[in-house]
Amino acid sequence: MRGEFASPAPTPLGWHLKFTPNPANSGTVKVGFTLRSALGASNTGVVAYTIGYDAAKVAEDGDNLVHGFVSSRQNLIASTIKVPGLMERRRMESAADPITARLT
Repeated sequence: MRGEFASPAPTPLGWHLKFTPNPANSGTVKVGFTLRSALGASNTGVVAYTIGYDAAKVAEDGDNLVHGFVSSRQNLIASTIKVPGLMERRRMESAADPITARLT
């Protein structure tokens, strides 16, 4: 659950509480609040919301996460592999230098 408090209107007529539910959740949510001022605190107020699961938003969020992960991995792999350029590949065609390799 994510929430935020809004600033008061230009003339302080009141406050409002904004509740932004997670689209992957459904059910009933109760948000409790207490108002405090120099005069003291109010009783605890409770607002109940009935929220529904948003399948399209959950699928979109999942798709964005997967694409972001794959893109990051591709960038990591691409930045660590040295790929010979065109000139280097052309020189390899006529290379005759012996190569020695030793494995343990």
